[in-house]
Amino acid sequence: MSRVQTNIPSEPLRWSVIRAAEEFGLDQVTLRKRLVKSESVPDDTGCYGTLQIISAVFDDSKTLRDLEVKERTENYRLKNEAIKGNLLDKGSMLAGLEISYQSVKNIVMGSLLSEKDKKDILDNLARCPLILDEVSRKQALEISKKE
Repeated sequence: MSRVQTNIPSEPLRWSVIRAAEEFGLDQVTLRKRLVKSESVPDDTGCYGTLQIISAVFDDSKTLRDLEVKERTENYRLKNEAIKGNLLDKGSMLAGLEISYQSVKNIVMGSLLSEKDKKDILDNLARCPLILDEVSRKQALEISKKE
């Protein structure tokens, strides 16, 4: 049986940043940054394994693809929620509340209620936008917990 000739050594390949940058067509600084970002640690000679280099070189594209898929999924989820009527436009909601507030305010101010009662009613109504902000903040917090 004949032996196959190869230029690959029997021991694992080790790459210097300079040689790996040349091989993969990257600037040395860029490769170093990517190695740090991927938390790759060189051996005692300052060289990296092939898997470390490959992960640093190609991990950005995988991360970007994963992020894009996640964003698309979230976008579809939000569209579905909007179609179901589970989402409300905050700006439109506040505009509607403002119109209602002005109408109720006119009625209350023209009523025979005491000044204290009028003030209490209008103060309570004025809290509606604050309540809407609080609900919105809590929803955002819940969404960020799920991520």
